Amino acid sequence: MATAKNQSVDDYIAEYPIEIQNLLSRMRAIIKKAAPQAEEMISYNMPLYKWNGMLVSFADWKEHIGLYPTPKVSGEMKKNWRLTREPKRR
Repeated sequence: MATAKNQSVDDYIAEYPIEIQNLLSRMRAIIKKAAPQAEEMISYNMPLYKWNGMLVSFADWKEHIGLYPTPKVSGEMKKNWRLTREPKRR
C-alpha cells in the first residue's frame, strides 16, 4: 500500500488502516528503543534506520510485516530482540 511519495516514516505508517498502523508503530518503537541513536529515513519506500551504516528496515506486505536487519546489527542489539517465526499462512 505504501506509495512512492512517502517522505517520512510518519507518512508511511499513516497510509495503512489503523490496526496495521498500530503494528507498524510498535515495530518502530522497538527499533527506536533498541537503537535510539539511529537515523530514521525512507529508503526503497520503506522505513530504514541507519547508525554506522544501514541497520534495519521494515515493510508491510499483503500477509505480513517484514523485518530486515543487516549483517552489521550489533551483538547487543541481537540479544535484545525477540524474533519469532510463525508458519506461513495460506
